[in-house]
Amino acid sequence: MYTFPIVEKRLQKIKNIEHIHPRKQRLVEKILKEIPSFRVFGSSTRWDCNERSDIDLLLSKKELNMSKEDVFSRLVKIIDSDFDILWDDEIENCLNKNQKDNILNRSVKLYGR
Repeated sequence: MYTFPIVEKRLQKIKNIEHIHPRKQRLVEKILKEIPSFRVFGSSTRWDCNERSDIDLLLSKKELNMSKEDVFSRLVKIIDSDFDILWDDEIENCLNKNQKDNILNRSVKLYGR
């Protein structure tokens, strides 16, 4: 797991923000205002993140009491770039073991402190 500089001091209140690429840290803060905790995986957690990179979110149905539609409608209002949503039960049922292990082992859990 990579460690990045935190772009703004106020973001230090977000648990594990140092594992999110600086390009996506402010976006994570916005998402946390709508979704209390989630995991980020993919390029947003690596050095190869760039201005065209989307943000990949892994959400827990146990932690959230929202439907996919509710989550999507909230996020589409605040995210000005592409994003993907994956639910934890979808990854548990994933047939591609390498993909499943990669997402679960390299994702970053985020929540306010």
